[in-house]
Amino acid sequence: MARRLIQLELRPRTWGGKRQGAGRKPSGRKVGVPHRTRAAHDARHPVHVTLRASQGLPSLRMEPLFPAIRRGLAQASRGGLRVLHFWFEGWRIPISLMKGASPVVAPRTWLAAVGWRRHGLIHPDERPAPACGRR
Repeated sequence: MARRLIQLELRPRTWGGKRQGAGRKPSGRKVGVPHRTRAAHDARHPVHVTLRASQGLPSLRMEPLFPAIRRGLAQASRGGLRVLHFWFEGWRIPISLMKGASPVVAPRTWLAAVGWRRHGLIHPDERPAPACGRR
């Protein structure tokens, strides 16, 4: 008895492999953070940077953390990084400032030293506007 050969159809896979939208979706605080290379930074233009500590840690203003942070900022602001403000002096109402010399160096540009104040001093209750829903 002769066998009849049948040609089977080969279908391309529809799962796995690299494709648009594949992979685990981001979650938590990092949702929407682009992973792009930053543009070159001109040292004459200051950048505002805010660092956040993890919840559950003690206050960074308490002993023994604060003196170590102060020393680190003083050391860094005299090297390649320039920290301009540490306990900030641009408040609209009087606020008791930290005693002793500032651990950071004075700003060298007009914008960092004078220009930003043209917008007005800051009230302690002011906060950045909430982030809009970016898509």
